Amino acid sequence: MRKTKFLLVLLTVLSVCSLCSCANHSKETKIKKEMIFGQDLLDANVVVPSEYPEVKLSIPFACTEKGKQKMSLKKVEGDNILIDEIKAEDFSNDEFRDINYHGYYLNIFGMTITPRVKKSFTIHSITVEVSGQEKKLDFAKDLSFDFIEENKDLDGSAISDVVLADSQYDLSYKLKAKTDIKKISYSVTDPYSIEDVRFMTDKNEVESEPKNMKKGDSLIADITVSLPEDKKHIWCRNNVVVNYVTKDNKQKKYYFLLMKQGVGEEEDVEEVLKLLIK
Repeated sequence: MRKTKFLLVLLTVLSVCSLCSCANHSKETKIKKEMIFGQDLLDANVVVPSEYPEVKLSIPFACTEKGKQKMSLKKVEGDNILIDEIKAEDFSNDEFRDINYHGYYLNIFGMTITPRVKKSFTIHSITVEVSGQEKKLDFAKDLSFDFIEENKDLDGSAISDVVLADSQYDLSYKLKAKTDIKKISYSVTDPYSIEDVRFMTDKNEVESEPKNMKKGDSLIADITVSLPEDKKHIWCRNNVVVNYVTKDNKQKKYYFLLMKQGVGEEEDVEEVLKLLIK
Protein backbone atom coordinates (compact mmCIF):
# COMPACT_ATOMS: atom_id res chain seq x y z
CA MET A 1 0.00 0.00 0.00
CA ARG A 2 2.82 2.38 0.94
CA LYS A 3 4.55 1.53 -2.35
CA THR A 4 1.38 2.30 -4.32
CA LYS A 5 1.01 5.69 -2.65
CA PHE A 6 4.65 6.48 -3.44
CA LEU A 7 4.11 5.64 -7.11
CA LEU A 8 1.00 7.83 -7.26
CA VAL A 9 2.90 10.78 -5.75
CA LEU A 10 5.79 10.24 -8.16
CA LEU A 11 3.47 10.13 -11.17
CA THR A 12 1.76 13.33 -10.00
CA VAL A 13 5.10 15.12 -9.64
CA LEU A 14 6.24 13.96 -13.07
CA SER A 15 2.96 15.08 -14.65
CA VAL A 16 3.26 18.55 -13.10
CA CYS A 17 6.88 18.82 -14.23
CA SER A 18 5.88 17.72 -17.71
CA LEU A 19 3.10 20.32 -17.86
CA CYS A 20 5.45 23.04 -16.61
CA SER A 21 8.05 21.98 -19.15
CA CYS A 22 5.49 22.14 -21.98
CA ALA A 23 4.26 25.52 -20.76
CA ASN A 24 7.78 26.86 -20.56
CA HIS A 25 8.60 25.46 -23.99
CA SER A 26 5.44 27.03 -25.42
CA LYS A 27 6.32 30.33 -23.77
CA GLU A 28 9.86 30.21 -25.16
CA THR A 29 8.55 29.44 -28.64
CA LYS A 30 6.14 32.36 -28.42
CA ILE A 31 8.88 34.71 -27.26
CA LYS A 32 11.18 33.61 -30.07
CA LYS A 33 8.55 34.52 -32.65
CA GLU A 34 7.29 37.77 -31.16
CA MET A 35 7.06 40.50 -33.82
CA ILE A 36 6.16 44.18 -33.71
CA PHE A 37 5.39 45.78 -37.08
CA GLY A 38 6.02 49.43 -37.90
CA GLN A 39 3.53 50.09 -40.69
CA ASP A 40 3.11 53.63 -39.32
CA LEU A 41 6.74 54.28 -40.31
CA LEU A 42 5.81 53.87 -43.98
CA ASP A 43 4.56 56.90 -45.92
CA ALA A 44 3.73 56.68 -49.63
CA ASN A 45 1.91 59.37 -51.58
CA VAL A 46 3.64 59.35 -54.90
CA VAL A 47 3.36 60.06 -58.60
CA VAL A 48 5.26 57.33 -60.45
CA PRO A 49 6.98 58.38 -63.71
CA SER A 50 6.22 56.26 -66.75
CA GLU A 51 9.73 54.77 -66.95
CA TYR A 52 9.25 52.88 -63.65
CA PRO A 53 7.62 49.46 -64.27
CA GLU A 54 7.36 48.79 -60.53
CA VAL A 55 7.55 50.41 -57.12
CA LYS A 56 9.01 49.02 -53.91
CA LEU A 57 7.79 49.51 -50.36
CA SER A 58 9.37 48.57 -47.03
CA ILE A 59 7.82 47.95 -43.62
CA PRO A 60 10.24 47.50 -40.70
CA PHE A 61 9.43 45.08 -37.91
CA ALA A 62 11.13 44.02 -34.71
CA CYS A 63 11.52 40.28 -34.14
CA THR A 64 12.88 38.38 -31.16
CA GLU A 65 14.11 35.61 -33.45
CA LYS A 66 17.44 36.29 -35.16
CA GLY A 67 17.96 35.57 -38.85
CA LYS A 68 15.89 35.56 -42.02
CA GLN A 69 12.15 35.18 -41.68
CA LYS A 70 9.89 33.48 -44.20
CA MET A 71 7.55 36.17 -45.52
CA SER A 72 4.41 36.13 -47.65
CA LEU A 73 1.45 38.38 -48.42
CA LYS A 74 -1.95 36.85 -47.66
CA LYS A 75 -4.35 39.69 -48.43
CA VAL A 76 -4.44 43.29 -49.68
CA GLU A 77 -7.31 45.73 -49.19
CA GLY A 78 -7.40 48.79 -51.40
CA ASP A 79 -8.63 50.29 -54.64
CA ASN A 80 -7.50 49.16 -58.11
CA ILE A 81 -4.88 46.76 -56.74
CA LEU A 82 -4.78 42.94 -56.70
CA ILE A 83 -2.72 40.64 -54.53
CA ASP A 84 -1.08 38.95 -57.52
CA GLU A 85 0.41 42.32 -58.50
CA ILE A 86 2.44 42.41 -55.28
CA LYS A 87 5.45 40.24 -54.47
CA ALA A 88 6.52 39.89 -50.84
CA GLU A 89 10.28 39.91 -50.25
CA ASP A 90 12.80 40.09 -47.46
CA PHE A 91 14.42 43.54 -47.77
CA SER A 92 16.41 43.16 -44.53
CA ASN A 93 20.03 44.26 -44.67
CA ASP A 94 22.31 41.32 -43.84
CA GLU A 95 24.86 43.72 -42.35
CA PHE A 96 22.39 44.65 -39.62
CA ARG A 97 21.11 41.18 -38.67
CA ASP A 98 23.36 40.85 -35.59
CA ILE A 99 22.29 44.15 -34.02
CA ASN A 100 20.17 43.51 -30.95
CA TYR A 101 18.13 45.92 -28.84
CA HIS A 102 16.42 44.52 -25.74
CA GLY A 103 16.20 41.10 -27.40
CA TYR A 104 14.83 42.37 -30.73
CA TYR A 105 16.34 42.32 -34.23
CA LEU A 106 15.34 44.51 -37.18
CA ASN A 107 13.75 42.96 -40.25
CA ILE A 108 12.18 44.55 -43.31
CA PHE A 109 9.01 43.22 -44.94
CA GLY A 110 9.38 44.26 -48.57
CA MET A 111 6.81 44.57 -51.33
CA THR A 112 7.45 44.94 -55.05
CA ILE A 113 4.33 46.21 -56.79
CA THR A 114 4.04 45.65 -60.54
CA PRO A 115 0.58 46.78 -61.74
CA ARG A 116 -0.61 45.11 -64.92
CA VAL A 117 -2.22 48.41 -65.91
CA LYS A 118 -0.61 51.70 -64.88
CA LYS A 119 -3.51 53.37 -63.17
CA SER A 120 -3.97 55.09 -59.82
CA PHE A 121 -4.33 52.77 -56.83
CA THR A 122 -4.42 52.90 -53.04
CA ILE A 123 -3.71 50.38 -50.29
CA HIS A 124 -5.68 50.53 -47.02
CA SER A 125 -4.29 47.45 -45.30
CA ILE A 126 -2.40 44.22 -45.89
CA THR A 127 -2.35 40.86 -44.14
CA VAL A 128 1.11 39.33 -43.93
CA GLU A 129 2.46 35.98 -42.81
CA VAL A 130 5.91 35.92 -41.25
CA SER A 131 7.41 32.72 -39.85
CA GLY A 132 3.98 31.11 -39.78
CA GLN A 133 2.20 33.95 -38.00
CA GLU A 134 -0.46 36.09 -39.68
CA LYS A 135 -0.85 39.77 -38.90
CA LYS A 136 -3.16 42.41 -40.39
CA LEU A 137 -1.45 45.76 -40.87
CA ASP A 138 -3.76 48.78 -41.13
CA PHE A 139 -2.22 51.97 -42.48
CA ALA A 140 -3.19 55.15 -40.63
CA LYS A 141 -2.99 56.93 -43.99
CA ASP A 142 -3.68 55.12 -47.26
CA LEU A 143 -0.68 54.34 -49.44
CA SER A 144 -1.45 56.29 -52.61
CA PHE A 145 0.04 55.88 -56.09
CA ASP A 146 -0.59 57.65 -59.37
CA PHE A 147 1.07 56.97 -62.72
CA ILE A 148 1.85 59.75 -65.16
CA GLU A 149 2.30 59.51 -68.91
CA GLU A 150 5.67 60.09 -70.57
CA ASN A 151 6.79 63.70 -70.44
CA LYS A 152 7.40 65.10 -73.94
CA ASP A 153 9.04 68.37 -72.84
CA LEU A 154 11.89 67.16 -70.60
CA ASP A 155 14.25 64.26 -70.11
CA GLY A 156 15.45 63.81 -66.55
CA SER A 157 17.90 61.68 -64.63
CA ALA A 158 18.69 61.44 -60.94
CA ILE A 159 22.36 61.59 -59.97
CA SER A 160 21.33 60.87 -56.39
CA ASP A 161 17.73 60.28 -55.35
CA VAL A 162 17.84 58.19 -52.16
CA VAL A 163 17.57 59.73 -48.70
CA LEU A 164 18.90 57.69 -45.79
CA ALA A 165 18.44 58.23 -42.05
CA ASP A 166 19.30 61.91 -41.97
CA SER A 167 17.26 65.00 -41.26
CA GLN A 168 19.00 66.79 -44.15
CA TYR A 169 20.21 65.41 -47.45
CA ASP A 170 21.71 66.58 -50.77
CA LEU A 171 20.15 65.39 -54.03
CA SER A 172 21.11 66.04 -57.64
CA TYR A 173 18.99 66.03 -60.79
CA LYS A 174 19.76 66.61 -64.45
CA LEU A 175 17.26 67.96 -66.98
CA LYS A 176 17.48 68.15 -70.75
CA ALA A 177 14.94 70.18 -72.70
CA LYS A 178 13.16 68.52 -75.62
CA THR A 179 11.42 71.80 -76.40
CA ASP A 180 11.71 75.43 -75.30
CA ILE A 181 10.57 75.90 -71.69
CA LYS A 182 10.59 78.72 -69.14
CA LYS A 183 9.87 79.66 -65.52
CA ILE A 184 11.51 76.59 -63.99
CA SER A 185 11.18 75.94 -60.26
CA TYR A 186 11.52 72.95 -57.94
CA SER A 187 9.33 71.66 -55.13
CA VAL A 188 9.18 68.52 -52.99
CA THR A 189 6.20 66.70 -51.52
CA ASP A 190 5.47 66.27 -47.81
CA PRO A 191 7.03 65.59 -45.37
CA TYR A 192 10.10 67.14 -47.00
CA SER A 193 11.01 70.78 -47.45
CA ILE A 194 13.67 72.37 -49.67
CA GLU A 195 16.45 74.23 -47.87
CA ASP A 196 18.55 75.23 -50.87
CA VAL A 197 18.76 74.80 -54.66
CA ARG A 198 21.89 75.38 -56.76
CA PHE A 199 21.83 75.27 -60.57
CA MET A 200 24.52 74.58 -63.15
CA THR A 201 24.07 74.84 -66.92
CA ASP A 202 25.66 72.62 -69.54
CA LYS A 203 28.27 75.38 -69.96
CA ASN A 204 29.30 74.92 -66.31
CA GLU A 205 27.76 78.26 -65.41
CA VAL A 206 26.40 78.47 -61.87
CA GLU A 207 23.10 80.30 -61.54
CA SER A 208 20.99 81.30 -58.57
CA GLU A 209 17.86 80.83 -60.68
CA PRO A 210 17.49 78.83 -63.89
CA LYS A 211 16.93 80.84 -67.02
CA ASN A 212 14.71 79.77 -69.87
CA MET A 213 15.85 76.53 -71.50
CA LYS A 214 16.07 76.18 -75.23
CA LYS A 215 15.58 72.83 -76.94
CA GLY A 216 18.71 70.73 -76.31
CA ASP A 217 19.86 72.71 -73.24
CA SER A 218 20.82 70.84 -70.06
CA LEU A 219 20.55 71.90 -66.45
CA ILE A 220 21.71 70.28 -63.20
CA ALA A 221 19.97 71.13 -59.94
CA ASP A 222 21.63 70.31 -56.62
CA ILE A 223 18.91 70.34 -53.98
CA THR A 224 19.20 70.19 -50.19
CA VAL A 225 16.08 68.73 -48.63
CA SER A 226 15.24 68.42 -44.95
CA LEU A 227 12.88 66.39 -42.78
CA PRO A 228 11.50 67.07 -39.31
CA GLU A 229 13.61 65.30 -36.70
CA ASP A 230 10.73 62.94 -35.81
CA LYS A 231 10.59 61.81 -39.46
CA LYS A 232 14.27 60.88 -39.62
CA HIS A 233 13.67 57.12 -39.42
CA ILE A 234 10.64 56.69 -41.65
CA TRP A 235 10.35 54.95 -45.02
CA CYS A 236 8.93 57.22 -47.78
CA ARG A 237 8.02 57.17 -51.43
CA ASN A 238 7.54 60.76 -52.56
CA ASN A 239 8.47 63.18 -55.34
CA VAL A 240 10.79 65.97 -56.30
CA VAL A 241 8.80 68.08 -58.76
CA VAL A 242 9.96 70.36 -61.56
CA ASN A 243 7.37 73.07 -62.21
CA TYR A 244 7.67 74.80 -65.57
CA VAL A 245 5.85 76.71 -68.30
CA THR A 246 5.93 75.71 -71.96
CA LYS A 247 6.45 78.12 -74.83
CA ASP A 248 2.68 78.12 -75.40
CA ASN A 249 2.21 79.17 -71.71
CA LYS A 250 0.93 75.87 -70.33
CA GLN A 251 1.87 75.11 -66.71
CA LYS A 252 3.23 71.59 -66.34
CA LYS A 253 5.15 69.32 -63.96
CA TYR A 254 7.95 66.82 -64.32
CA TYR A 255 8.23 64.20 -61.54
CA PHE A 256 11.26 62.52 -60.04
CA LEU A 257 10.70 59.57 -57.71
CA LEU A 258 12.28 60.13 -54.30
CA MET A 259 13.05 57.18 -52.04
CA LYS A 260 13.64 57.40 -48.28
CA GLN A 261 15.14 54.60 -46.19
CA GLY A 262 14.85 54.70 -42.41
CA VAL A 263 18.27 53.16 -41.76
CA GLY A 264 21.65 53.90 -43.24
CA GLU A 265 24.16 52.90 -40.57
CA GLU A 266 24.33 50.52 -37.61
CA GLU A 267 23.34 53.15 -35.06
CA ASP A 268 20.13 53.81 -37.00
CA VAL A 269 18.99 50.22 -36.44
CA GLU A 270 18.82 50.68 -32.68
CA GLU A 271 16.89 53.93 -33.09
CA VAL A 272 14.31 52.22 -35.31
CA LEU A 273 13.98 49.32 -32.87
CA LYS A 274 13.34 51.85 -30.09
CA LEU A 275 10.51 53.35 -32.14
CA LEU A 276 9.00 49.93 -32.80
CA ILE A 277 9.01 48.48 -29.28
CA LYS A 278 8.34 51.66 -27.29
